[in-house]
Amino acid sequence: MVRDVLTAPRVSVIVLTWNGRRWIDHCLRSLRATAYPELTVRVVDNGSCDGTGDLAAAHPGVVLDRRPRNIGFASGNNVGIRAALAAGADYVALLNQDTWVEPGWLAPLVEAAQADPSVGVLSPTQLTYEGDDLDPGFARAFDGPPEARVHEVTTVPGAALLVRRAVFETVGLLDPLYFAYFEEADFCRRARARGFRTVVVPAGRIHHWHTLLHPAEMPLRVQVLAVRNQFIFALKDPVAPIRTNLARCLGLWRRELHYCLRHPRGVRGGARRAAALVWILGSLVLNLPRTLRHRALERDHAAYL
Repeated sequence: MVRDVLTAPRVSVIVLTWNGRRWIDHCLRSLRATAYPELTVRVVDNGSCDGTGDLAAAHPGVVLDRRPRNIGFASGNNVGIRAALAAGADYVALLNQDTWVEPGWLAPLVEAAQADPSVGVLSPTQLTYEGDDLDPGFARAFDGPPEARVHEVTTVPGAALLVRRAVFETVGLLDPLYFAYFEEADFCRRARARGFRTVVVPAGRIHHWHTLLHPAEMPLRVQVLAVRNQFIFALKDPVAPIRTNLARCLGLWRRELHYCLRHPRGVRGGARRAAALVWILGSLVLNLPRTLRHRALERDHAAYL
């Protein structure tokens, strides 16, 4: 058991915030109640304008890094990851601002990682914010028995991840090309290519306010990034031939266009959705050289930091 302060690995939790005043107090209070001896909490505030940073600064023991503007989920977390590794963290946990953790969430993850060096990325059970139902994004990734000690998966949602230091040192950090969405799936794929496994540890439990359950609060830009980045993820696949990746993208494009035609009204359909698809196409063309460069790095198993 990871209980002894003299033997417990050092864990740094990175909480990336952006206009998260409604959640940050609950998140940080729950982290302060975590039953783990060697824990540092770092908040990276991504240019919030609602006082989130000030609320975070009021919590004892929190290390706060204020950024002047929103640099994205991937780049913002990378700021915290670099600082945590420089400070000697053995493990780095990434936690969304719109989560809260149960007191025993962390120790089972560390214990599972310590028991098997091939385990590189670990997720706790991710539940809804208000209750004990599975978070919808997590439920799509996890189909294992809740009583299992660990359960291997291909990827897990990025709302809560524990990552072994060696994974970052081997495969690099989150890819800022995504800005937000699909960066965790990309990271898990890169880790898997270098022999690190991704697992769920059901005994660890966190709660997540998920946008899938609150679609009316999803800005159009968020919807666009969520759609666009699935194309980037497909293009970056280092295993399949590039022609196969391009064929996948064409299939995705047809699916999204079909959705527009079938849903002419509503937030996700009609003219707004069609305009988003046009923007996505332009963005993909502009980012294509960079996407292919990053794909080449993955094929060579190089780490871009």
